[in-house]
Amino acid sequence: MNIPENIPTVTINGRKCLPSAEAAKLLGVVNETMAAMRCRAKSGQVEHPEYLTYGRLVYYPLDALQEHIDQIHGGQLPTRDHSPEEVPEGAVFLTSRQLMTRWQIGRARFFQMNKSPDFPQPVKMGRGNRYPIEAVKAYEAQMMGCAA
Repeated sequence: MNIPENIPTVTINGRKCLPSAEAAKLLGVVNETMAAMRCRAKSGQVEHPEYLTYGRLVYYPLDALQEHIDQIHGGQLPTRDHSPEEVPEGAVFLTSRQLMTRWQIGRARFFQMNKSPDFPQPVKMGRGNRYPIEAVKAYEAQMMGCAA
């Protein structure tokens, strides 16, 4: 698998390179993961492609990325699963993300709806909110004009 030609590159020491954020996208990870992988690679815990630093910026040579993809990923670019969150059978609470997926709405619309006094009241669990499934179903029935 060759790295796509349309990716913007930078030339450093005569080598075409990708900025760390672009390399992270290519490998299917977030940029912070790349930084953690660099730290773990120094101690030999993980395989990590060769990289160059230019000041505080990190760049990955295209040839090193290609070699990493060939060795570690079997020549195929990794893919990320972007399927919607499944609601487990027998769930009692739903997350905000599960509600947005269920109703096929974005964050802005969700938080606009959240201001309504009829909206299900969340239960605080740790740092996040969870919405009782029974309250969500009652709200859906109310919004559809049906009796709950």
